[in-house]
Amino acid sequence: MARRADLSEEEVERLVALRERGLSEAVIARMVGCCQGSVSWALLREGIDVHLDRRLPPVPAEPVVQHRCGHLVRRFTQAEDAQLLALEAQGLTVHAISRRLGRRNNSVLGRLRTLARREARAEHQAMAAE
Repeated sequence: MARRADLSEEEVERLVALRERGLSEAVIARMVGCCQGSVSWALLREGIDVHLDRRLPPVPAEPVVQHRCGHLVRRFTQAEDAQLLALEAQGLTVHAISRRLGRRNNSVLGRLRTLARREARAEHQAMAAE
C-alpha cells in the first residue's frame, strides 16, 4: 500500500470505535484505507487495549533482536524499561530520553504508551481477581 498522509482525527475516532466493537486491525485497515501498522500505532497512541484479559508476553531481561516487518527490531529490556520510567519521572522529554537510551523518538513514545497499557491491564486483572 502506498504511503498516505497521517490519519485524520475523524479517521482515528472511527478506527477506535471499530476496534472497540471487536474488529481486527487488519479489517479496520482495509475499511479505513491504510496499512495495519497505521491502525496499530493510532490505537497505541490512543491507549486502546481491548484485550484486557490476555496475558502480555514477558519483557526480556537480556537484549533481544528480532525481525518485524522486514526490519531488525531491538526489544526493550527490563532494565531499559526501568531507566525509561525513571527518566520520564524526572520530567525529561521524549526526545531527551531517546538520546539517553540511543533509541528513536517513536520507539520511546511507543514504549511509554505500551508500559501505560501494561499497567492498566495489570490493574484490570487485579480488580477482576478480587
